[in-house]
Amino acid sequence: MSAAIDVDRFLRPRSIAIVGFSTRAGTPSQACLAGLEANGFAGDIHLVGRGGGEFEGRAVLDGVEALPEHVDLALLLLPASGVRAAVAGLIARRARAGVIFASGFAELGDAARREQEAIEQMAAEAGLPLVGPNCMGYTNYVDRLHIGFMPAQPMAPRAGDTRPAIALVTQSGGLMAHFYQALESRHVPIAYRISTGNEVGVQLSDFVAHLANAPSLRVIVCYAEELRDPARFLAAVRAARAAGKFVVLMHSGRTEGARQAAASHTGALAGDWALMAAAVTGAGVLLVDTMDELIDVTELLLRFPPPTKGVAVLTTSGALCAHAVDCCESMGLALPDFSPDVMSALKARMPDFVALGNPFDLTTQVVWDYELIGDCTSLAMSDPVIGSVVVIVPLGNPRMAEGILRRMVALATEARKPLVLCIMGDDSPIPADYLAAVRDAGLPFIRSGERALRAIARITEYGIREASLQTPSSAATTLSAPVAAQKRLPPGAWAEWEAKAFLRDAGIPVPAGSLARTPDEAVRLASEIGWPVALKLQSRQLLHKTEVGGVWLNITDE
Repeated sequence: MSAAIDVDRFLRPRSIAIVGFSTRAGTPSQACLAGLEANGFAGDIHLVGRGGGEFEGRAVLDGVEALPEHVDLALLLLPASGVRAAVAGLIARRARAGVIFASGFAELGDAARREQEAIEQMAAEAGLPLVGPNCMGYTNYVDRLHIGFMPAQPMAPRAGDTRPAIALVTQSGGLMAHFYQALESRHVPIAYRISTGNEVGVQLSDFVAHLANAPSLRVIVCYAEELRDPARFLAAVRAARAAGKFVVLMHSGRTEGARQAAASHTGALAGDWALMAAAVTGAGVLLVDTMDELIDVTELLLRFPPPTKGVAVLTTSGALCAHAVDCCESMGLALPDFSPDVMSALKARMPDFVALGNPFDLTTQVVWDYELIGDCTSLAMSDPVIGSVVVIVPLGNPRMAEGILRRMVALATEARKPLVLCIMGDDSPIPADYLAAVRDAGLPFIRSGERALRAIARITEYGIREASLQTPSSAATTLSAPVAAQKRLPPGAWAEWEAKAFLRDAGIPVPAGSLARTPDEAVRLASEIGWPVALKLQSRQLLHKTEVGGVWLNITDE
């Protein structure tokens, strides 16, 4: 089956069956129907419920066997005990796709996992793609389709909306809801939100591959507890990156406790986190550690290209400058010196008593000179050695806050590099009109300077890494799976030069080097590699070279 075709059946069905429909008020099945009707689903809707009957003018069929053939999408609102029989009935009626909402499968342990595997095998053999079980459904905001059992409001039409948007694809429905609410509150346009649950059929990878070609989509945001088919996910990421889209991933399982929690949540059998991290970052994923990072870097990538140079920090306090230096140093985020022209312009704009540098202390002068923060921020933004700018200031009195806001909003509309405004004060109230103006301007606004700098550090590290992969000297390599597959590995140990040659043939970068059989050949190879070099004895019988004095380092000449 083609993953793209399968996924499209879920996102743009022409007919839908709700299996497990109840005529009792307030049931999940009625919320599911209401969500379809509220958003104008134009296709056929078939209701299937025990006992049949009628609901608000719609016939309720008394069994799956009464469905017409080839229904595009069947939604199973049934307990786990009834799912296998319903899937068998859908296969008999040649349904094209299904969603299983019920929990009570692999996340409960071995017996329930075997039931899930039986359903998975049955559906796979019949060619029936399934989403779930243990999922909350999904929403396609582009085509105004809500598939889920939670009450849904009418969506605003997005037809013709060309603003860059994001998609959320998560294995957890709860985190999908959290990320959606957080990003929506920042006025981030969201085109799709999708939860995949235990993934008996369609995986997170399939949605990423499908969305790689979605117009106007700029960032695909993922949360995973297990990448069940790593090669499939890496291929999807590469397709998304080739189409100019960013992929942000948060993956649980760095600790044994987290792996056990994942197993009891979506039934995930999480593996080696470090291995996963190396693989996905190599494919072009921006991997984050926390939910806050995911939210912040997603907004930044939506608004701006990732920077490849360090940050300028503008504050109104010497203490904040010192704290920013500590933060940046611990995060590996550079604080470049301003270029001479920009430094001269900053010096001309500031009083004589102000010490100039990065971080840049605007002092309390901004209380009397509202133009100062806008002028200095604009100069920092114009500096070619600066990759991003973070402004960290107190809220101050309403008149000062409004003065600062007006100038920052004006800069945000023209910014071509990341610009973040941090208003300190933790949960102290922000005037509603202030916040609305910031959000409407698309200006990333965070109450914590540390959190802002951490997000900037993430996207800067990412931007530098991605830029380095575009240079001919360090072009990204693609693993050549057929090489490894065609060459059978012999038993026992290999000499180092043999192992490196094998890895090189498979497309895995290894340090330059080769086998020399004579001193003259060693001199020639070393000259080609470039001095200094290391010299190592080679033998399949010599596994620990240093123990016999078989390694020489820092050889500088012939």
